[in-house]
Amino acid sequence: MFTQRENEVLKLLAQGKTNQEIGDTLNISTHTVKAHLSEIYLKLNVKSRVLAVVKYLQL
Repeated sequence: MFTQRENEVLKLLAQGKTNQEIGDTLNISTHTVKAHLSEIYLKLNVKSRVLAVVKYLQL
């Protein structure tokens, strides 16, 4: 369902990391983090970070 990078972003998101911290950890820009989050939100059919994490942890 998710790409490897989306899974990495989701795991860091679940740890409460900010977009900047996620970007720094994965060596990508915050713009790229936001693009990954947009795709994740679409796939999970959610509109917030919290709901994305909750739904991800239920999978």
